[in-house]
Order: sequence, then structure tokens, then C-alpha cells
Amino acid sequence: MDPLFEKKIIAGMIAKEGWAFEKFVENYQKDIYNLALKYTSNQEDALDITQEVLLRILRKIETFKGNSKLSTWVYRITVNYCKDYISKHRKIQNVSIDKPVENSDGVLYMDIEDPEKKPLEVVEETEQKQLLHKCIAMLDSDQREIIILRYINELSYDEIEQILKIPEGTIKSRLNRGRKKLAKLLQEQEP
Repeated sequence: MDPLFEKKIIAGMIAKEGWAFEKFVENYQKDIYNLALKYTSNQEDALDITQEVLLRILRKIETFKGNSKLSTWVYRITVNYCKDYISKHRKIQNVSIDKPVENSDGVLYMDIEDPEKKPLEVVEETEQKQLLHKCIAMLDSDQREIIILRYINELSYDEIEQILKIPEGTIKSRLNRGRKKLAKLLQEQEP
């Protein structure tokens, strides 16, 4: 998002202007939902988390100091809420890894299909994504969290450091161990 437009949205949200919150939701709702879905592997929980995070952000927007990008602040709030939610509900330990998580349209994690792809390519790609997400769900929570933030949400080390409040060395170490374990899990799952 353009930094000037971001400042305008923040100012509008602080002033409780409806258009600003609508633009904020338009830009961040999908990211919040996808991150929550990856943490919980449950659509209903992810929707609940998304709504609660959006409300928290609306209530706390005045506390945003601008020391980081708005997206980093949003991710930090989302990750922290997901961790709290999971610890309260303890659902992450009961994730069914045999059934892929899909949205109401049957698309894994709200991915948008490319209309130019042939049906066989779409099926193969979907199967690969399902296998990948199944294996990610099998990782330790610390490794899973880093893998999701770095490779799925494509955040930088600095952004992850700000979100999780852990040193870059720890991030790289967990990421390295997570990649190795993920590669082993993927190899074991291959037919």
C-alpha cells in the first residue's frame, strides 16, 4: 500500500470515518483471515479471529506509532491474537491433517485460481498445496509460525522480528530447522 494512502487511512480510522475502515478492511481482511486460518486450520475460528482482530485494530488504531509499517503492526496483532485464541481453545493440537482446509468455494486458503491454467494443472497444483499445508501443520508450532510468516506471508526477517519479538538469529535458526523438517515430511508423504 502506498505510504501516503496508508497515512490517510490511519488518520481516517482515528477520526472514525467509515470510508477509512472500509478501505482498511478491503486491504487487510484477506491477509488476516489467511494468517488465522493457517494458525487454526479451521474456517469458523479464522472468521472469528478475523472479526475480532479487525475490531481490536479499530479500537487500538490510536496506539499505532508509525515505527513500523501498518502491515507489520496488523500481523503482530493477528499473530498475538491467534496465539491467545489457540491457547484458550487448544484446537491447534487437534488439527485433522487428513482433510485439507478449504474455503466455501473449495479453494485452499482463499487462493485465487488462474483462469489460464488447464484443469489438470489446477488439480495437480491443488494437491501439491494440500500436501504442503498438511506437512506444515505437522511442524512444531515455533517452526510452523516462522515458515508461515516467511514463505506464505512473504515477510522479511525484520518484520518477523518485530511481530514475534525474537532476535533474527532465532528466526533464522527456527526457519532452517523448519525447512529441513518440512523437506523430510514432504519426502515421507510423497507416493
